[in-house]
Amino acid sequence: MAADLRQRILSREFEPGHVLPREDDLASQLGVNRSTVRRAYRLLREQHLVEPRKNRGTVVLDPTGRDRLTRSAIERDARGYYLQSGGRRHQLLHHYGVQLGEAPPDVAHLLNIEPGAEVVIRDRTLGQPRNLAEGRNHDQPMILSTTYLPGWVAEEVPAVKKADPGPGGIYDRIEETLGGPLAWHMIVTAELATAETSKRLSIARTSAVLRQQRVTSLPDGRPVEVLDQRVSGDKFEIDHPIPRADSAAWPRTDGS
Repeated sequence: MAADLRQRILSREFEPGHVLPREDDLASQLGVNRSTVRRAYRLLREQHLVEPRKNRGTVVLDPTGRDRLTRSAIERDARGYYLQSGGRRHQLLHHYGVQLGEAPPDVAHLLNIEPGAEVVIRDRTLGQPRNLAEGRNHDQPMILSTTYLPGWVAEEVPAVKKADPGPGGIYDRIEETLGGPLAWHMIVTAELATAETSKRLSIARTSAVLRQQRVTSLPDGRPVEVLDQRVSGDKFEIDHPIPRADSAAWPRTDGS
């Protein structure tokens, strides 16, 4: 069974992000014991082909070992809003606390504030923690994730300066105080790794880095947060559908 599922994943019959059937459902479909399905899923996990996800089930990963940065909708669970990607769900490896600092020029531009203006900075590293059973002898950092919030937001929503802003995180606190619904848009660029990025992601200084900047805005358009993330270019790929616009609707009506 594991070999059959593995082949379907490698052939892309099961695309990354596909959710495999529940163990008892698949056992019933195939007429086998649930323990057989459980063993097959365990083997696939050990081969880094699937990963269990809370509230979703067993999700197929990219067999190339790269994570997908997919364009998707903002979702919500018991912890609050999140953007579901097509790759693995990364865990918090290091939290560098909440501090006040200066906004980098490009971040200041996105927040519509002066370069060097004081902002609240929430800095952390995400990735895959040490797991000997899966062959990881040490933590594997994957994402540098830094949140910037302008000073005026921190004044009106003091909870964003706390390490634990409460249920739902900073987005719930902002919507409760400043109003909602919040809206998001994403900017993706590429750059070479800086000394700091190289050190924290354990990659070479010559490595290409993908940078995602997700901007959060109020209904009136005012930006209230920039989530600035950097990932190693050889470990991630960007994938999203290309929808047809109304002018390209099918069937064609222009007679051509």
